[in-house]
Amino acid sequence: MKKIVAIVLVLLMLVPTAYADTTASGELEKVLVSVKSKIEIPTELNIFESHISEYREQVYYNFDWHSPDYEKSVSISADEEGHIRDYYVYTQKRTEKKLSGISKKEIISFAEEFLKKALPEMYADPTDVLVFDEKSYSAGSFLRYSLTYKRYKNDIFVKDNFVNVTVGITEDDALYISNMSSNIDYKTPFAERDEEITDYVQKYKEAFPGEMVYRNEYNPEWKEKGKMKYSGALIYRIKDGNAGFISLETGEIVTEDENDDIIYRGESAGAMTDSVNKNESALTPEELKEISAVEGLLSVAEIEAKVKKLPYIKFPKDIVLKSSNLSKNDEGKYIYSLGYSNEKEASYGYLHMSVYAEDGKLISFNMNDSKDRKEIETITDYQKTLAKENAEKFLTAVAETEFSETNFEKSEDRDGFVSLYYPRIIEGVKHISEGIRVAYDTENGTVTNYSLNFTQTGFPSPHYAIRYDEAYTRLLEYSPIIKMYVKSGGKYVLCATLEKKGVILDGLTGDVKDAYKEQNQSFSYDDISGHWVEEAATKLSEVQLGFDGGKLKPDQKITQEELLRFIASGIYGKYYHTYETEDLYENLIREKVISEEEKNPSANITREDAFVFIIRMAGLEKVAKLENIYKVNYADSHLLSEGKIGYCAILSGLGVVCGDGGCLRPQDNTTYAETVIMLYRYLLTL
Repeated sequence: MKKIVAIVLVLLMLVPTAYADTTASGELEKVLVSVKSKIEIPTELNIFESHISEYREQVYYNFDWHSPDYEKSVSISADEEGHIRDYYVYTQKRTEKKLSGISKKEIISFAEEFLKKALPEMYADPTDVLVFDEKSYSAGSFLRYSLTYKRYKNDIFVKDNFVNVTVGITEDDALYISNMSSNIDYKTPFAERDEEITDYVQKYKEAFPGEMVYRNEYNPEWKEKGKMKYSGALIYRIKDGNAGFISLETGEIVTEDENDDIIYRGESAGAMTDSVNKNESALTPEELKEISAVEGLLSVAEIEAKVKKLPYIKFPKDIVLKSSNLSKNDEGKYIYSLGYSNEKEASYGYLHMSVYAEDGKLISFNMNDSKDRKEIETITDYQKTLAKENAEKFLTAVAETEFSETNFEKSEDRDGFVSLYYPRIIEGVKHISEGIRVAYDTENGTVTNYSLNFTQTGFPSPHYAIRYDEAYTRLLEYSPIIKMYVKSGGKYVLCATLEKKGVILDGLTGDVKDAYKEQNQSFSYDDISGHWVEEAATKLSEVQLGFDGGKLKPDQKITQEELLRFIASGIYGKYYHTYETEDLYENLIREKVISEEEKNPSANITREDAFVFIIRMAGLEKVAKLENIYKVNYADSHLLSEGKIGYCAILSGLGVVCGDGGCLRPQDNTTYAETVIMLYRYLLTL
């Protein structure tokens, strides 16, 4: 029987795989046979189901095999040509281990062997291949490793063509493919390669110039008295943040073929505030001061009256107040957030607005009238001009000072509405984080949307910025111009573009900002060859646990911050590696790993204190504090500080701490190598 099936599979593979009638059972069978010729389905998965779906005019055949008890299943999706698009394995049994004996090289090799079977079409043409992206390698929970393979045509990357693979490892160190997702465009042809222009770098700089702008940036020291949570910064970037493509044949800008647009509009309103009953005898002076400040604010009724007097503002008919929230912003100013709606069955209208509670100044306004609107396909130039004039009269009335510090940048019209944007201008430089937006309804002559974002003061002067040419040169040093195939006009066109998108430079120093902290680093070191920590450090580096800089400095003393960041990354999650110092400590203080009094980021740390931090992260401190039940057999155990024996005993019992020649050395400073070996042994015990 198996021989007959094999012959049928071979014959079917020789037949052209263009399936005409996608709804016919015969076509379903052809795709299924093609899939099974590439993927072996375990015999215990003897329950089978299928269904057919369609997305963007592409038909997909979806197959599912599972065991009778549903403890394991395999799901595969293929297109009408038989190309496998998605593969997923489900099992209720998964390992809780953090480390395995499988190397990174073995994992990559296993993934590639699977892809050769699942996607043979990508290995048939040596000029059109899948290439492993080293930076994509990422170790997740439950011993699962993510890898990405990118498509290259003639050694040039094909935009948006890639395959994601997840390799899993079982409890007994067996490899399996957890899931695979293929985003390969098999249909779109490649344009003929003509002679390339030689000055494409200059052409690109002309097509996509840079600009100097202001933006708001998070201030990690904002909790200190008198400091803002965000501060204004001067930056260089590609104009409008748009790093596009130019043709390597003509030097002209290439417009990429569009996918379906997804527009999300979210709105929220605060909960109704409860009334407060003052009990002055139980309140502190600070609390009484706060209550006094609130009592001096405008009422909701007074705010409504002020807003309704503004030109071109009209509240929807029959709406009622549904929610009211009073809170302070980062500047310490009180703000009301008010939500109204009309929930009659026949119609629905709503209004949301935020207002400064001290003077009633409008911050944002968003409304929708319940009545039916006429379908408006186009707006005349006169209507656009009138909309802009009336919107600016409104802005003069509601925010005259701020409006005077803006410049009109652009307007968009749709379905009878005209939306206008006025960015803030500081010493002739645009601020991309602050400004005013307003929308005007040409049918009803009303303002329907408004937002004011003016928060920062004290901006660095553009007179001290680096020169434009120097800034662009530095930008290209970090993100060079590369060649790439881009889908345009129904075919893949050879283009030039920036290697990395969204690169931003400090306008004063030229240094790269937001330089993409590599969360999937390999943490390889050139100073551990032959060292006793080499194996442990290498194993941890393969799961992205390590230290930056290419050197481990194994025998040097480690600081408190570096030890905490490293251990927390291994026990809590690798995202701890990316935290800023203040955020790191804020999280660890909240987790009761360290107290505010113990915080000393740059200090060296003793071995016994390292034991304490590991035990706290493991959630075993209550057990470690139990008295008169612990004993440790180290020649220098008497050097342990009072109350620390439990921490040492637990880690010794787990094999995390083994001592050095019979000695514990609890008061010695911890080294990088000792930190690595402790985390390595801890993870092996889980």
